[in-house]
Amino acid sequence: MIGGPELFDVVCRMKDLGFVAYDLFGLHYRPLDNALCQVDIIFVPQHSALRKSRDYATPEQRQFWNREGNEDFSRIQRELS
Repeated sequence: MIGGPELFDVVCRMKDLGFVAYDLFGLHYRPLDNALCQVDIIFVPQHSALRKSRDYATPEQRQFWNREGNEDFSRIQRELS
């Protein structure tokens, strides 16, 4: 989009207004060089309840993830041997 705002400018302006990026989706890449050319961003108030936790996962989710990840890693190692 010729003359459109750049990502940095949008994020900084939203921060000035009290909003922060919460999630990204809808990434589009230009055919010219496959560089990111557009992204949709969900902004939420800086002190939103959605940002209350900085945890990545619950302890149960982490345990499952680690178990599944280790099983996948072991399988890949076996396949490569």
